[in-house]
Amino acid sequence: MGEAAQMRTIVSAKAITLPGGGDVHLIAPPPKPCVTILVHGVNDLAGCYAHLENGLCAGLNERLDMPQTLPGGGNNPGFLTAAAYSLPLEDDGKASDPDAVYYRRKFSASNDGSATRSVVVPFYWGFREEEASIKKHEPHGEWLDRNNNRLDKTGTKEGGQFANATTNLPDMWGKGFNGMLFGFIPIDKIGGSTTHPLFSAPGRRYMILAAMRLAMLIKIIRQRYPNDTINIVGHSQGTLLTLLAHAFLKDEGVKAADGVVMLNSPYSLFEPFTESFQTRQQQTTAARIATLKGILDFIATSPNPSPALTSVALKNCSGYGAIGGPGWTGGAGSETNIRGKKVVFNERDNRGCTFLYFTPQDQTVGLGNVQGMGWRGIGDSVNKQPARSILTPRFHQRVFTLRKRDGQKEDIGLHIPPYIYPLILPGEKTWEDTGLGLKSRILEKASFDKGERVVLTAAQLPVPAKAVFSNEGSIMSPGEDSPSGVYQVKDKLDPIDAAIAVSNKGWNSTDTRYARHEHLDEATAFKYGRDVKSVERSRNEDKETAQQAHAFTVRPMTSGQVLITRGETPYEARLRYQSEAYQEALSFHSSIPNNAEHSREVLAYDIAIGAGESVDDMPFYEYLCRVADWRIDWKRKDEGLTGHEDAEARKASFYDFYRQEKAETRALIDETLIYKTNGAFPVSVPGSMPSLIASQSLSGRLSGVPICFGDII
Repeated sequence: MGEAAQMRTIVSAKAITLPGGGDVHLIAPPPKPCVTILVHGVNDLAGCYAHLENGLCAGLNERLDMPQTLPGGGNNPGFLTAAAYSLPLEDDGKASDPDAVYYRRKFSASNDGSATRSVVVPFYWGFREEEASIKKHEPHGEWLDRNNNRLDKTGTKEGGQFANATTNLPDMWGKGFNGMLFGFIPIDKIGGSTTHPLFSAPGRRYMILAAMRLAMLIKIIRQRYPNDTINIVGHSQGTLLTLLAHAFLKDEGVKAADGVVMLNSPYSLFEPFTESFQTRQQQTTAARIATLKGILDFIATSPNPSPALTSVALKNCSGYGAIGGPGWTGGAGSETNIRGKKVVFNERDNRGCTFLYFTPQDQTVGLGNVQGMGWRGIGDSVNKQPARSILTPRFHQRVFTLRKRDGQKEDIGLHIPPYIYPLILPGEKTWEDTGLGLKSRILEKASFDKGERVVLTAAQLPVPAKAVFSNEGSIMSPGEDSPSGVYQVKDKLDPIDAAIAVSNKGWNSTDTRYARHEHLDEATAFKYGRDVKSVERSRNEDKETAQQAHAFTVRPMTSGQVLITRGETPYEARLRYQSEAYQEALSFHSSIPNNAEHSREVLAYDIAIGAGESVDDMPFYEYLCRVADWRIDWKRKDEGLTGHEDAEARKASFYDFYRQEKAETRALIDETLIYKTNGAFPVSVPGSMPSLIASQSLSGRLSGVPICFGDII
């Protein structure tokens, strides 16, 4: 525990003092095993967090031999319980302001209503348009940025625009996605869709701000609890924020996170030809490898040995301090119960390790202009340059694939490492049985090279797992019976993607295909006159734009009612896009985090464990969650917020923790709040890159310019 930490209550109870009254016996919960920060990607309200947290808590309980019930029948105080999240399933996605309602974490309540006991700190980030550039009065009722990308009703886009994702770190200092091919052909007309438009996007420096905030969060934990075991689990663009955050930590002399897991990362070591159409400063393979190697080396260097895992095993703790149950040894011969079966395994210390989870079926980072390591892993060499072979031995990768070979699916964690996994074998095709059209397979997607393979060095798991991407949505025929075992899954749109569709030509007020009838009493309908426009005015009066409709015809009825034939409202159009009638094929880009069993069976064993005092200190834990959520003005009282607040979170002295922070930490918190409020970008975001970031453009290489580290873009 650091000098700044205060004494804290471990367990408490109340009793009435009576003559001869009995004692109240308390069972202290064991310390939590770690802190795990979740980082989402672009165009993302972090819908995967609920799955990640549920699976992670369940898996840690099994890893540490912490069943829900003690042998004597009482509740186990060490049992981890995930927090609940507000999800569209609760009301069929009918909320009028979905961004403000869904995917909000309920700090103090689990799914069954009991108290939470979690190790997760959810991190949120995004883009805020300048106030003067927000388009707030569109006929569909959605707010748009200057380039017609949808925003929420606070002027923000969680994770930033879909098209603004990057394949490297230097691009975060550059201009945003320009939306034009060769400078004059709109890319949206070629590769955009109703739910994923490819409009121009703003500069990406908001990603730098997010990485600075992530680094700040680690510093805040380290200052108060320096021996805490901190993990970062990043998905998609969140993996690049994680890498950049560590580059900042290195220059500030702050210890890295103890464990990093990267899911479906778009970070690429290649130089895709189609990427060069979008940027004149395309980064070279050598610079990309140098950046990744330097950051992974920093994470791997001098992992914290305290506490030794065996020292926090129950058999070695005479009092408070054990993080596991009776079967967990902290080393060889650990015993636990997984799905009703006794399992013996060797615990491993993952501190200093980085894991990459990749999916050969990922259709997003498998795009031709991306070719991210979250799709093809990292080969021993890339473009004839050493790649995986020169990375730290503490870097490991796992493949999550649907492909069957010899009728069998690939088991995760079955083989003794190192294990060679061929990405493609003779007779196989990269995108077979995916349901993708010919245009997409040939023009949009990349393909694996003949004979391409990846070396997997991740350790065996206590129970091998299988990739399952069908837990959400419906499998299209023939499903797993396809020749390759690969299948297509279609699912309904969530409310956010449906709202994007409405804002992107998915709604037309005069479209008669969706006309419907509505009755109004005559007094209301004819308030301004009996013609159609007057009745339309009466019908729409005092309604939000999203609830207004175009009137086609009006007809008085003998009952004193007026029958209006009207068009679809924008809100009704959104619900239509959310219905079974409109489904889209999953890209499998989020299929690893969106299946809680992957986190339970795999992720829970790959994260680092040791100590988690910062998430045992409940007031401080709440403070961390507030600082990690840029959407919340946490310095104000709960009742002063405008719906973008988890009302169930217990009120605490957040400002007391804030005042104890260093001046630069307080400044970054304040600048982030100002940016979120009015779009004024923080002046503290640097114009130069940290020293671990290597940069070299293709044009620079041709001109003989060497790789630069920490240069100004």
